Parts: sequence; C-alpha cells; structure tokens
Amino acid sequence: MTQAAARIAPALSILAARKELASSQDMEVHHMERSGFTEEQIRHALKQATLGSPISDICMRMGVSEATFHSWKVHYDGLASYELKLLNRLENECNRLERLIAILALNKVILQDTLGAKE
Repeated sequence: MTQAAARIAPALSILAARKELASSQDMEVHHMERSGFTEEQIRHALKQATLGSPISDICMRMGVSEATFHSWKVHYDGLASYELKLLNRLENECNRLERLIAILALNKVILQDTLGAKE
C-alpha cells in the first residue's frame, strides 16, 4: 500500500464506521428506491387500508409486495406533504454534506502528503 493510500484509508474507514454506527443505533435515514408510484397514489393506498380495505387486496391491485406497502406506511404515515418535502430536502442535504466531507478528507490527505514530500 502506498503512503497516500495508507493515509486515505482512515478517512474512508471513518465514513464507513459512521454509517455502520448510525445503522446500529437506528439513526440512519433509510432511503427508499424511487418507485413508479406518485406520493398521491401511495397516500391513497394507505388511506384505503385505514378505511378497512385488506392490505393484501390493495397490494395485489397495485402490484407491490406487502413489505413494500409496510415500508410506505412507515415512511409516509402521519407525515404531511410539506413534512415529506422537508424530509427529502434534508436527506439530500445530508448526502451532499457527506460527499463533501469525503472529498475534503481526501484533499487534506493529499495536501499533507504534498507538504510532507517537500520537506
């Protein structure tokens, strides 16, 4: 392993450890894959279940698994539209900042290597 790679490895492992810690403490926000359903369609399906329609029937009509339906329920239930937009915006900002931290950590290592090589 080169000196630069050895110095970059801790920065990458810090990011990996942070994600592992967050998931072990249930603090990580789970990102849902984008489906072919709009927020309104998902909310309508959740409302049908609240009104008494069997979940299995709703899932069959929509062509999704019950696990998907329950993940929708966890994600959408009780959140107003503006809260969902805020949540999505905050998730995007968090992801952007995590990428920025990784880039800055790598830049720091590169600069330290460059300065160390000049001395």
